[in-house]
Amino acid sequence: MAAWHRSKQADIGLRLAGLASWGVAYASFNLLQAVAKPTLHGPTAFLAIALAATLFLCASSGAALITLGNHLLDRITVSGRWQRLPRVPIEPVPLPTAQPRPQQHRHLARALHR
Repeated sequence: MAAWHRSKQADIGLRLAGLASWGVAYASFNLLQAVAKPTLHGPTAFLAIALAATLFLCASSGAALITLGNHLLDRITVSGRWQRLPRVPIEPVPLPTAQPRPQQHRHLARALHR
């Protein structure tokens, strides 16, 4: 499969998508300012939270797309310190069976017969 994200058109397209995401964030910000009041409760509060979440997600993703463009999809090498270790098979540890001690058994028997 060809690396479509390496082309100049993909770079420009990703950066334009970032600008569009910022446009949605700006619209969410303006709507949030119009809706937000000091005493939010009920369905208005849900709308304000949804607008704030949309604002955050669109602004964050837009900043990443504008800044990185097609480098957002670059492969990186991870240092050996942060790579996964090979899996070590773990053998289950046998658990001892619980047996009541004779003293405890006599004590419980006396307590039950009272």
